[in-house]
This record gives sequence, C-alpha cells and structure tokens, in this order.
Amino acid sequence: MNINEILLLWEEDAIIDDNHLNTESLMIPKLHAKYLRLLLDAKKKLVVLTEKFHQIKQLKTKYYYGKLTKEELSELGWEPYQFIKPIKTELDNILNGDVELSTINTKIDLVKIDINTIEAIIYQINQRNYIIKNAIEYEKFISGN
Repeated sequence: MNINEILLLWEEDAIIDDNHLNTESLMIPKLHAKYLRLLLDAKKKLVVLTEKFHQIKQLKTKYYYGKLTKEELSELGWEPYQFIKPIKTELDNILNGDVELSTINTKIDLVKIDINTIEAIIYQINQRNYIIKNAIEYEKFISGN
C-alpha cells in the first residue's frame, strides 16, 4: 500500500462522529489493529529491501574490485569491469552513483516515509480516548451537568 492510499484511508478513519461517541470509542481497538497491520507490513518490506540493498552492494563491490568469476558475471548479466580497481573512497562514490543501488535506496526511503506516517496515525488513534472523553465532558458542561 502506498502513502496516498494510506492517507486516503486515514482521511476516512480520522473522522469522529460526535453524535455517536460511544461507538467511536469502541472502534479505537479496531482502528489500532488496522494501522498496526499496515505498520508491520511496511516494516517487513523495509527489512526485505534493506537486505536486498546489502546483498547487491556486496556483489557490486566484488564487481568493481574484479572479484566476480565469468560464471557469476554471466549469471548476473553483467559485463566485466573495464577500469582500474578503485580505492576505497572512489568505490564509495561509484557505489553511491550506481543506478541499481540508488533505486533500492529510494524505495527504502519511501518505505521509511510510510512507516513514519503510519506511526503518526497510530499516535493519533491512541489519543482518541482523550479526544472523545473531552468531547463528552464538553457535552456535559453545555447541558449543565
């Protein structure tokens, strides 16, 4: 699920019907479970992408140092590296500019944004008890109780 879909869900779920505060209060655990599931899915996705990033980075490091066999290169569909073996600082720059690694890193950053957004939503869901309690107290005050 992408960030736009999550935000659309939250736009619907964030509404508190002040005419049915008792029902809204009972919905808090269900909302929490819904967004907790989304959070866990996003965290799993982050773990998978991070592992993939590290595996490809290790392969790319071997590639740029010329340590992959012809069979490994063929299996990966890569041509042999034609330049001089880079020193550590050069390798870091080469890896930072590698398209495949950059693509995975961008996906990791986007999943982190999803995680932060869902965590903020869960925080708001946890605050609903206080919001609903305050709304009830206000209604009591207005009605003179």
